[in-house]
Amino acid sequence: MTRERILQLRALLMKAAKNLKDDDAFYCPEFFPRWEVGVQYWNGKDGVHEASRVQDEGVLYRCFQSHVSQSDWKPHITPALWEVIPDPAIEFPEWVQPQGTVGLYALGAKVSHLGKHWISDCDNNSYEPGVAMWTEV
Repeated sequence: MTRERILQLRALLMKAAKNLKDDDAFYCPEFFPRWEVGVQYWNGKDGVHEASRVQDEGVLYRCFQSHVSQSDWKPHITPALWEVIPDPAIEFPEWVQPQGTVGLYALGAKVSHLGKHWISDCDNNSYEPGVAMWTEV
């Protein structure tokens, strides 16, 4: 196979990957562009652009807040801009304390915390499981 053909196939895979749901996309981060500096990324909430998904250090991220990337805004250190696309095989991922309005849990979200499993009782939940607004299961 020629280099030109390989590049054509990669372009087709990246185009097709845009239609993958997060649960499938998680398993093929290589199909998504690498995070870069100076790129406009979108959160998909403007009704015009799709939410940007990028790979960085083998992890797949979804843009949480539209922005133009900067060198000190790598996805793993800017949860206000990026959210990790979680492993769909993990039904109860570990709870992470939301930061302000970033990382709030939706009604019905499932988490693990202190060795127990919890389901969120409300939208925009920032409470720690076991304190309020979570039901132990």
